Amino acid sequence: IIRVDNQKAQSMAHGGNHQGFLASVSEFEFSNISELKKLNFIAVLYGISDVGNIGAIARSAYALGCEGLVIVTKSVNMQGVLRSSSGAAYEIPIAIFEDGLSLLNELKQCGFRLYATASNGKNIKEMKFAGKRALVMGSEGEGIPQKALA
Repeated sequence: IIRVDNQKAQSMAHGGNHQGFLASVSEFEFSNISELKKLNFIAVLYGISDVGNIGAIARSAYALGCEGLVIVTKSVNMQGVLRSSSGAAYEIPIAIFEDGLSLLNELKQCGFRLYATASNGKNIKEMKFAGKRALVMGSEGEGIPQKALA
C-alpha cells in the first residue's frame, strides 16, 4: 500500500473518479467465444451499449452464478466496464461477438436453450431452467431485435 496525496492520486487516475483508491491491474483480455460455448449458463448482452449497465450486469451475473458473458457489439470501452463492475469483469469470462443472429444460431447448434428478457414474457417463477442455457438481454432503448426474438 502506497499512500499519496490527493493531487498525486488525481494525476495517477488521469482525471478519473478514483474515490481515494487506485490499483495496478493486468490488461483485460477478452475470452474466445469457443470457450464460452463449453459453459452451461451464459448471458448475451444484445446491443447493450452503456458501460455502466454492462458493468452492473457483469457484477450481478458473477454474483448469481452466471458463468460467462457475450457482448454483441463491434467494440466496448472495457475500462468503463471494469470500473462499473467493481472488478467482477476480471472474474467472469467475457467475449465480444459482432453478429447477434449468428451468435444465437451457434449457441442453439451447441445445445443451448435460449431465454430472452421481455416486458410481456412469462413470470420467471413459473420457468424451469435445465441444461445449457443462455439469457439474452436487449439494448437499453430498443430491446431485443424482432429477428432475434423470432
